[in-house]
Amino acid sequence: MPHLPVATNPDATYSDIFNSAPTSMFIINRDFTLAALNNRATERTKLALGYVPTLGIDVRPILAKIGITNFEKHLLEAYAGKLITLEQPYNNPEVSWKWLEINYIPVKNPEGLIFTVCFSVLDISRRKYAEEALAKSVSINLALIKAIPDILLRIDRNGNFVNYQAETTSNSSVDATLQAKLVENALAYIELTLNSGKTQVFDSELEVEGNHRFFETRLLMNTENEVLAIVRDVTERKTVERTLLESEQRYRLLAENTIDIVVALSKDGEYLYASPSCEKVLGYTSEELKQHWEQELVHPDELPLMAAAIKYNRLTRANYETVVIRLRHKQGHYLWFEIGGQMGFSEKTGEAENIIVTLRDVTARKSAEAALQFRHDYEKLVANISSNLMRASFENIDTEINFALATIGQFLGVDRCQIYYYSNVENEIFRNYEWCEEGITALGVGSKHSADLWAIERIKNGEVIRLDSLADLPEEASSFRALLEKAVIQSMVQLPMRVDHGVIGFINFETITRQKVWSDDDIVLLRVIAEVFASAFKRRETEHALIEQRDFARLVMDNMGHGLAVSWKVENLEYINPALAQMTGFSVEEMRGKTPLDYTHPDDHKVLLEARWQWLNGKTTTNEVRMITKDGSEKFVSITGTPFFNNDKLEGVIAVITDLTERRKAEEALRNSEQLLRTVVSNAPLILFAFDTNGKLTFVDGKGLSYFNIDPKMLVGQHAPSVRTDISKYLLDKFTGLVTRALHGEIVQSVTKIGERYFEGVYTPVRDTEGRITGVICVSFDVTQRVIAEEELTKNLKTERELSQQKSLFITTASHEFRTPLTIINSSAQLLEYYGHKWTDERKQELYQRIYLSVVNMTELLDDVLLLNKADAGKLEFNPVEMDFSQFCATMLEEIQLGIGTKHQFDLQIEPAPVLLQGDSKLLRQIISNLLTNAIKYSAEGSTVHFRLGYETNQVSVEIEDEGIGIPPEGLKHLFDVFYRAKNVSSIEGTGLGMPIVKKCLDTHKGRIEVESELNKGTLYRVWIPLG
Repeated sequence: MPHLPVATNPDATYSDIFNSAPTSMFIINRDFTLAALNNRATERTKLALGYVPTLGIDVRPILAKIGITNFEKHLLEAYAGKLITLEQPYNNPEVSWKWLEINYIPVKNPEGLIFTVCFSVLDISRRKYAEEALAKSVSINLALIKAIPDILLRIDRNGNFVNYQAETTSNSSVDATLQAKLVENALAYIELTLNSGKTQVFDSELEVEGNHRFFETRLLMNTENEVLAIVRDVTERKTVERTLLESEQRYRLLAENTIDIVVALSKDGEYLYASPSCEKVLGYTSEELKQHWEQELVHPDELPLMAAAIKYNRLTRANYETVVIRLRHKQGHYLWFEIGGQMGFSEKTGEAENIIVTLRDVTARKSAEAALQFRHDYEKLVANISSNLMRASFENIDTEINFALATIGQFLGVDRCQIYYYSNVENEIFRNYEWCEEGITALGVGSKHSADLWAIERIKNGEVIRLDSLADLPEEASSFRALLEKAVIQSMVQLPMRVDHGVIGFINFETITRQKVWSDDDIVLLRVIAEVFASAFKRRETEHALIEQRDFARLVMDNMGHGLAVSWKVENLEYINPALAQMTGFSVEEMRGKTPLDYTHPDDHKVLLEARWQWLNGKTTTNEVRMITKDGSEKFVSITGTPFFNNDKLEGVIAVITDLTERRKAEEALRNSEQLLRTVVSNAPLILFAFDTNGKLTFVDGKGLSYFNIDPKMLVGQHAPSVRTDISKYLLDKFTGLVTRALHGEIVQSVTKIGERYFEGVYTPVRDTEGRITGVICVSFDVTQRVIAEEELTKNLKTERELSQQKSLFITTASHEFRTPLTIINSSAQLLEYYGHKWTDERKQELYQRIYLSVVNMTELLDDVLLLNKADAGKLEFNPVEMDFSQFCATMLEEIQLGIGTKHQFDLQIEPAPVLLQGDSKLLRQIISNLLTNAIKYSAEGSTVHFRLGYETNQVSVEIEDEGIGIPPEGLKHLFDVFYRAKNVSSIEGTGLGMPIVKKCLDTHKGRIEVESELNKGTLYRVWIPLG
């Protein structure tokens, strides 16, 4: 039904007037399409056609079907201003009416322009019957006159009534009955009818019982001196026409006062008129807008789009689709507008005459869309960079950092970005990474950075330097400005990188070709990126240190003079260093897998068994026993065994074996000359060194030397560079720098790792009575247990940080997935709040449905997350029951075919179940449903999904194959990672939870899955589930 304005009387509307008219009325557009029809027309068309035509349909085929002739001709004449009334017979046995009166009524606006045509149809069968009867019999005519609603009069040439009752009008004249102002008009039409012999029609307005009524009079020649007058009350029709005119006036008033801009153009796009709102929205008056229309107003990039829309409109005579373009405000900036247009056509020629364009300011909406898109891209960027850096190996981390730096630079649209590292020297900075836009000169990686003290102080204080323009720099930063001007930098931002509450460097972004205004969103993004890079650098340094320590430990173990063995679970020997193999005479391969008792004198087995008991209790032991060598000889050795643990569980023992044979021979002589020193040294786990001012060793001894199998006599009197024996040289190389510092008066404390043990040495200068340095004394203590405890603490802290990072990544990804339905719910609620009172119930229902579907999506996502969380926590419920798995799958397939699979073909091969399967129906449904959903979602409509079910000896096999887009090789590696989605499905809705859920459910059933896929050809899933 047409949407008509509300009348001043609240109990009635123009729509009510239109619908209550007794005549079947149709509003027909110039292009012969149906614009509206009233209730009477609805009833009649349904009766005649069996259905009600929809608005916008071309009515010509319908009217031709019911026998309306010359419709196009008469409609165009009506649009030219002609009021047309026709009568014609109607032959349809299904309906009672046989004659129709057809009217083409042009409807004009206040300016006299025709804007539509009302096509009315009236059943005049009864009137026709009356006219025929009147021609046969006066008595029948009189009876029919009383039966029909029209007034029938016979009037002679002089204007006398000759057929009405004597007491009313019979033999009365027209001038005696009608009001004086209508007499002359009526008599003229009577004369014209009698003279021409043609039917004449004219309208009259009379005051009847105080009300104005409209009548249509039709004059037909009866005899040469008498006419037959048929008078009809057309007050309802006239009221509808007047209502249409008033509606047009209101529409004009609406155009003048709406906040949207209404512009009238010629058919060639020449500016004609604009509504007053153009000044409020664009800053131009209607006259000013005429001077700037199109070429100066429309953004150059949108001119082709605007021209194409107008051309399409003119060629197709249809309203062109809404387009969104930018228009320049009077102040010079551009605003976004949503533009729709309608072409006006000439009533006479049908040619295009003008274009009515409506412009709606959607700048705020576009800004919101851009902000949402930026936020989405930003979160995706941070997630990808964090994920890539976390997964990168030590060898590839520099490559990932360079790639991440390039990605961020391109995302922000800068010309150059770098990462700078502080060195150990005060205020010395090096450029470690750099990316440049094409055509921008690189400054070079590895070069020293010419930093400014003003900038360094702010970065070290954790401040962000944010410059939209160099003019933003304060006066005290003049030297920094000079550096930037010399480098032709237009704008920049520098952000500190912090690790453990200290700044290790900064990340720099700059533009050279133009100025850039840094938004708050940019700074938020870069702060996060700086933290990501700082974490990556710390991880790289930690891994580098661990690799160095590992290599050093291997070097020490393989080259130390003492024997070294590692026994797993305090049983078999797993690692034997070359020194121990040489000591026993056996090869490493011969000793591996044997027990320490195999090389110990039987009388000393008790000693080792006692030591083993101490090891099991976490205690370090040192024992001297006799070793049996390969040639059968005996050697006195010292075995220091230290147990090592993993999560409080004993893993094994590290044993240092020292050959005491030669030492025992020298012990007696050394005991006599150095009894006091030996007492101190032999009872403490330390090593004592003495150096002269030339760096020569004058004394070396200590229990700690037992770990290194070093003969002190080989070292006494030597410089570090002159010692060439394997581990000894390595030790003295370490000591040389420390001794040099002590000879300069510094008390030096250092922890050094030798093999699997750690020693903390204190180097103290020795002074004579005059305070001159005469040498250096070094006391080195075994601090292995303390260092191991510290390393264990560091390891635990690292594990905790990794778990925290994984938790943060999970929360970030889940938050993103929940944000989309929450955004829909929020935006729909806001629209209902602000515009709900203006919208129809249908429009509101659409938004309610969107909110409902968003809640459903959130619930499903939450259920998936909870299922995965239960599975990870080992709390996933598993309630197996016996079932006919073939019937189970058939039922599921039927549900999916009737649901999301209605547009796909299915090839089903399901063997009958020979035995029942023990399984949890809920988990099995998750497996089959997710795999089938993926096959349908990622394949084209109309393609075939293959489902094959077979039974093997102890298991059931399911194959699901599609003909879709496939999974890239990189995607297959992460197929079961939570929230992971391959790059080729970014445009397809999904959460990345389906395949992890499938894997968890299969693991619960002790099943397995294999996936084969080829891009653009399809994917094959193979699943095996145990029957029992």
